[in-house]
Amino acid sequence: RLVPVADSEGRAALVVQPKRHVPAKTSALQILHTWHYVIMKALKSPRCQERGVILVGDFGGAAFGNLDLRVPKAILGAIGKAVPLRLHRACIIRPFLLMRLVLPIIKMFMSEKLRQRLQVLGGPQDLEKYGVDMKKLPSDVGGTGGEQAHDYEAMLEQWIKEEGEEQKQKEKLSSEVKENAETATATPQ
Repeated sequence: RLVPVADSEGRAALVVQPKRHVPAKTSALQILHTWHYVIMKALKSPRCQERGVILVGDFGGAAFGNLDLRVPKAILGAIGKAVPLRLHRACIIRPFLLMRLVLPIIKMFMSEKLRQRLQVLGGPQDLEKYGVDMKKLPSDVGGTGGEQAHDYEAMLEQWIKEEGEEQKQKEKLSSEVKENAETATATPQ
């Protein structure tokens, strides 16, 4: 999910909750398409382009059955190299015990810059230490904004409306270009 403005600097938060993922119902490609779409929406904000995004991975309530190891590989392989996304911070909240044990080892092999950006936190309340405004996050991620602050259905409807308008503009422009080309070739010189 996308929280368009999650901190005082205007950064967006991409909230990932593995407990909502059922690998048997969605393919890694479908998840990749969703990530790409949401990231492109976030990048429409100049503030987000300039200051980056906050990735919040909430593993609360998730089980190993919710994880699909193909998903991170697909995302890093496709988006990591092709999308100009600035990662301000990645916060993992309510991690599995195994993650708490393994991530410090993995961090040893990361660049210093990436190590500083990856934070493994106990719970959602720890997000405030890293500048996330809890009033901006929905309650199921530990925020105090509640779902009324995040009307995702309205956001999706707005995105669909915007895409329809963009499509109409593209069709109009294409039609104008075609007419101009036909006029130019029909006019003797």
